[in-house]
Amino acid sequence: MKIKLLFTSDLHGYIFPTDYISKEEKNIGLSKLSTIIEEEKDENTLLIDLGDFIQGSVLAEYVYESSNISYLANILNTIGYDIGVLGNHGFNYGKDYVKKYMKSCNFPYLCANIKENGKDFAKEYEVIEKNGIKIGIIGLSTQYIKNWELEDNIKDLFFESAFEKAKELSEKLRDKVDILVIAYHGGFEKDLETGEITDTNIGENEGYKILKEIPGIDVILTGHQHRKLSQIIDDVAICQPGYRGEFLGKVEILLDDDKNIINKEVSLKDTRFVEENKLIKEKYSYIEESMADWLNEELGVGDDLRILDTNYARFHGHPYPNFVNKVQLENSDADISSTSIFLMEAPGLGKNITRRDILNNYPFNNTLAVIEINGRELKEALCLNSMYFIKKNGNFEVNESYLKPKIKCYNYDFYYGIEYIYDLNKSLNQRLVSLKYKGKEVKDDDKFKLVTNQYRALGGGDYWMFKGKEIIYSVDKPINRMLIDYVKREDYIKADRKINFKFIR
Repeated sequence: MKIKLLFTSDLHGYIFPTDYISKEEKNIGLSKLSTIIEEEKDENTLLIDLGDFIQGSVLAEYVYESSNISYLANILNTIGYDIGVLGNHGFNYGKDYVKKYMKSCNFPYLCANIKENGKDFAKEYEVIEKNGIKIGIIGLSTQYIKNWELEDNIKDLFFESAFEKAKELSEKLRDKVDILVIAYHGGFEKDLETGEITDTNIGENEGYKILKEIPGIDVILTGHQHRKLSQIIDDVAICQPGYRGEFLGKVEILLDDDKNIINKEVSLKDTRFVEENKLIKEKYSYIEESMADWLNEELGVGDDLRILDTNYARFHGHPYPNFVNKVQLENSDADISSTSIFLMEAPGLGKNITRRDILNNYPFNNTLAVIEINGRELKEALCLNSMYFIKKNGNFEVNESYLKPKIKCYNYDFYYGIEYIYDLNKSLNQRLVSLKYKGKEVKDDDKFKLVTNQYRALGGGDYWMFKGKEIIYSVDKPINRMLIDYVKREDYIKADRKINFKFIR
């Protein structure tokens, strides 16, 4: 008997093979994945989505703004999913939106380590029988949602350690099922080969600890990190299928007549070699047609703020992050602002600015938060920021830790309202050689109000010096909508080409 597990993760609302930036067809999207699913699926197959489906693309934003969450749920219903697991980004729109989405799905959602007022927010696990084989699936998500999300979005929710819950439920289910599966919207905190720590956010990813310290698990399906993994370690099948629908995860488990597992195979099925599923394309393409006017609405005009190379912009400065920082300062009473170029492929803004342009540069529903910091903490943040670039073989390049195991270019910030100089030839804590505010060198005990997004204000991205800071002012409206409103309101967006930082090479 062969049992097959197929799964998707971190689709982020990408249904069709487009990134909404270029006009070229991309090898992404659920409409292509569903072609592979249709070919692979049989009576002994379980199809699972591992979370972060309902947020992260311009299509997902349109669905949210049009209050049409059933659209996304109906696609999964049509394809025939058996199980869903909650991710972290769904809560960007609030827990009620997540509840509406789960209610629209014709299959159960799992997440054992999220509770609401002491009760399950979603089911902890599911046992499904296929031709006499009992498969136990424990659903889990990263507990770090509590560190990133707005308090109102997760009110009355409690987030437990995925490891602790996996341990508890594995002990409960192991003797009651033939195959035990951990379906975890989280990743691995250590290198799978060497065991070296790769994630300093203790608790965000607990996959390695689950793998090494909980006996009896047969399969660990993972997501969140957007990695491409397919291997067997310690007789446990491990898989993670990238993001935006690049790959379909596949695990095959062979059992003998006594229901003993005798073999496991794990692989990633590539969307490069398939066409879109005709049914999905024909049945659901209406959403793209209906959002075309909304997406291409011209909001305003301005100077050319296009980004040709995002890492060049990070090293040399660019007017696009200056624009975002100015809007953040206008919407707060802060002294200093910081923002990021969130994507490696972020295009910046052309002279005619559309909603598509704003959302392609700022796809996340971050909101503004203001915290009070002192000069010493500002210096520590800037030193940490400079880690993005390293000197290697006489050249300067992006630090590999920002590229692997997951691209984290969003953890490099552009600061506005100060002037600062780095010397990359010096050690990390000595790199910041000048820091001025209004022309004066910053002292350790100087006080500043910093406006940034709530993820960073809460210490996200390893900015430990901000953790535990009281948010003294916040705005519920997402920053990308602030940018849209600003462009609509202003007659002309003039480029601020002032470069307020420098790297000495």
